[in-house]
Amino acid sequence: MKSIIQNFTNEDSLRIYLSLLSIYNKNCSISAKELQVLLLGYICAIYRNTLADPLDKYPSIIKTIIRITDIITLFMSDNNYYIQKACSYSLNEMFDCCMPKDDYNAIVLIFFDPLISIILSGTNKVAQQTALICIGDLIKNLNSKRLTKPLELVSSKIIGLITVS
Repeated sequence: MKSIIQNFTNEDSLRIYLSLLSIYNKNCSISAKELQVLLLGYICAIYRNTLADPLDKYPSIIKTIIRITDIITLFMSDNNYYIQKACSYSLNEMFDCCMPKDDYNAIVLIFFDPLISIILSGTNKVAQQTALICIGDLIKNLNSKRLTKPLELVSSKIIGLITVS
């Protein structure tokens, strides 16, 4: 799959990849689900600033990032540590390779707010656990890149999570 993605990097191929990888089949094996999520991160690493899904009337990298984030969220309810870490890895890969680093509010809105909503919803303990793993890894990633402004913007929300529990 990696060589196919690497060799076919046009808009039409991206649409096919995202369409196929957005199908969540609960009867798949754990390793198949893990690889499915990891491929989303790999696509982000290959496409980088050309990650714009032609499905949108006005294709943009931000719309595609949100679409991929939504796909990753489908897998957050799987009670398997490797799938949970694959979700975190792909979110971080998408952030590193595709997300504009100067749009601090969008970073919080796209990467942190959906995870915080999952935690606050209280409806799915496994998804909450996965969201916490993702938040922890995102914080480490942003901190290692010295991107303190998005961390400052999200800090009160994170503190709110701690005080709620």
